[in-house]
Amino acid sequence: MEKLVKADLEIERKMVPKQLPKVMYLCAVDLDHFVISAKKDDAMADKALVKAEVQVLPKEDGFVLKLPRRIFEFYRLEENDYTLIVSEKEPTSIVVAV
Repeated sequence: MEKLVKADLEIERKMVPKQLPKVMYLCAVDLDHFVISAKKDDAMADKALVKAEVQVLPKEDGFVLKLPRRIFEFYRLEENDYTLIVSEKEPTSIVVAV
């Protein structure tokens, strides 16, 4: 029987300086990091291992980022500890370090 894994990343509202857009852009930078940005970054996308869109859903106390399942499973986010780093500059970027 296959284990059901939600490919969601939850972010508390206090971590994000403002409202996130409904769609953000993910670039897998290397084996230990991926970046989710409010705007496409062509320079980063050219070097990315994987590029994908991420759906953002508002939640009462923050946001839920719907990651592509292959990213969630590749980085083993259900098993590993990870750190979220949110930029304070425009455009909003979220770095996930595994």
